[in-house]
Amino acid sequence: MMPTDDDPRFFAYLPDIKFASIYDPRGDARGYVGGSGRVEYQINHLRMREHAALEGDSAGPRVLCLGDSFTFGEGVHAADTYPARLETLLRKDAGLGAVQVLNGGVQGYGTRQEYVFMQRYGRALRPDVVVLGFVLNDACDVAATIAQNDAMTKRFEPSGLGAVSAIWRTFESRRHQSQLKDAFFRQIRSGFNWIEWDRCRAGLEQFQAMSKEDGFQFLVVIFPIFWQLDGDYPFDDLHEKVVQACRQTGCDVIDLRPLFRDQPSDAFWVHPTDQHPNELAQLRAAEAIAPRVAEMLKSSDKRPAP
Repeated sequence: MMPTDDDPRFFAYLPDIKFASIYDPRGDARGYVGGSGRVEYQINHLRMREHAALEGDSAGPRVLCLGDSFTFGEGVHAADTYPARLETLLRKDAGLGAVQVLNGGVQGYGTRQEYVFMQRYGRALRPDVVVLGFVLNDACDVAATIAQNDAMTKRFEPSGLGAVSAIWRTFESRRHQSQLKDAFFRQIRSGFNWIEWDRCRAGLEQFQAMSKEDGFQFLVVIFPIFWQLDGDYPFDDLHEKVVQACRQTGCDVIDLRPLFRDQPSDAFWVHPTDQHPNELAQLRAAEAIAPRVAEMLKSSDKRPAP
């Protein structure tokens, strides 16, 4: 990713590049990452995550999914991301034809960066529907979000007794994860108490205004934080805060929190060392989003090219 000269806080993927996340296969109980532990990412000429059906023009409707690493699908193969799954589900819907779903998620983005991305790259694609994947840390400073994500996905290296004792290593690892979780929780809540949350709300208003100007339909999808889903989930009030902000600005909204309520969080983790939503969570999200997007597409005709 490269920052732009005119706005160092905005960054985007370079076109036509490849990179990967690497996980320890020994922790992969689902066997998802394979023996290499690699999940590879291909960025296309549109600066978006590659998916087989995304290249070329389509006579059918177009959906653009924006968001951060949850939408991008960190730790998830391209075909298993919720935008790709959404495309499959929509194409099965009678009457929609060759729907094209673009994955415009960028790791580390917040609402402000997503709006700038839409202005610079997404708007020219003339989508019929724009889906904005909202994660609660969107209300945090983007630099702090990236630093926190790096800390949470960095491989844990035991020290002292933990380097020679398996029992102590397990204890150290759990304590390390607990400390990261507590720091992440504090960061999220603090983000809703200062100017970044005001910027988030302003970004939602800007998206809604753009949707009216350009004629696309706009949907906000709120993802839960995949921790303590089956216990005392600490962010129900923040979910409601985002829902209310969407309604006040006229944005259509889906809160995915009820889909995962009272279920073990680690069942939806990419890897024990990475709490991003895995392919199971991505599929559930797509299944929840698809009916609403299908309604939106059926209620609006494909706009002719200028």
